[in-house]
Amino acid sequence: PMLYEPVPSSLHLPSWFLVIHLERQMSGRAAFLEGHLAKKLNDKASALKHVAANRPTFPPPEMVIFVRDSHVMPPSLLQDDKAEVEKASATETKGGGGKNFISFTASDDLNEYRDAPDVVRAKCALLAEYIKQATNTLIFTGAGISTASKLPDYRSKDKGIWVLKEKGEAIPNTIQAMHDASPTLAHMVVKKLVEQQSCKAVISTNIDGLHMKSGVPFESLIELHGNSFVEICNMCGQTAVRDFCTTKGVEHTESGDHSSHHGGADEEDKHRKAKKCTCGGDYRDSIIHFGEPLRASELQRAYELIQHNDLSLVLGSSLRVSPSCNLPRKVVDNMGKMIVVNLQKTPFEDETWLHIYSDIDEVMAIVADQLHINI
Repeated sequence: PMLYEPVPSSLHLPSWFLVIHLERQMSGRAAFLEGHLAKKLNDKASALKHVAANRPTFPPPEMVIFVRDSHVMPPSLLQDDKAEVEKASATETKGGGGKNFISFTASDDLNEYRDAPDVVRAKCALLAEYIKQATNTLIFTGAGISTASKLPDYRSKDKGIWVLKEKGEAIPNTIQAMHDASPTLAHMVVKKLVEQQSCKAVISTNIDGLHMKSGVPFESLIELHGNSFVEICNMCGQTAVRDFCTTKGVEHTESGDHSSHHGGADEEDKHRKAKKCTCGGDYRDSIIHFGEPLRASELQRAYELIQHNDLSLVLGSSLRVSPSCNLPRKVVDNMGKMIVVNLQKTPFEDETWLHIYSDIDEVMAIVADQLHINI
């Protein structure tokens, strides 16, 4: 909306009148924004109170990996200044696809936890019931859902990409690994949930293409950081699915964020160019590199879906890559439930209705059994 209502130049009003007119318009706009912000803060406070008062309680999980002692998180990725994280978060825009950045702070709890087996079963029974009751479920996936396919994640104690980089050890060939990978049990359960309309859509920050391989239809899949097996024409936007990995050598930094191997390369050089499109444009890989904005069209699709979302199921993400991490949280504003399945805590535990600290395949196998889903 416009900040002020312009005065027609044909009136030839004196400058002092225009100044007063502008001040009044801006004052009214400021009052409106102040009231709007106060309402949003009150709504958020009410939503958090609702979560705190009604979510189920369970015994605390057991810590199994103390991350800082095992050097899983490189110091270069820790931001001690919380204000810098919040400032970066402010770059997110509804229509413009805010830039990707990793929001860690030195005070974050990055340790890994596990629930006792009986607690896992009890939580899975609740999750299955929540899926039955929900009318608009969205599933959000991160790197953790694909580790059972032998794809590396980022913070595992012995084989996480960041750990290997810190130790100076060779990083596995993730391009070959993605080409060879098959969907996990969890991927197949997710696909079944979409098929039977228990899930409206899958929103993923992974680039491994495993949701596509599992059979989730394109119209029900939003891949915010791209897909290693999909190319996009830079002129007409036509997409093409390939049977090979289309990415041009990239280094992984966090669930779908990538930086080029070619130090100092410009933005054009980050993207692999392939065949020519019929329109004359170039097909390029669809990957969103680190620091690049998300595609506005994909982010807009996600925002439209979450407007009436009443259940967000987060699988294998610690919700630390912005702006993607903010999407599943929107369900709390709808007085819905956010369920997280991940070994690490997230920065949004106060907004989380249920957190299951267990392997994703184990959880989804139990849930599939509860929902009578055959894989």
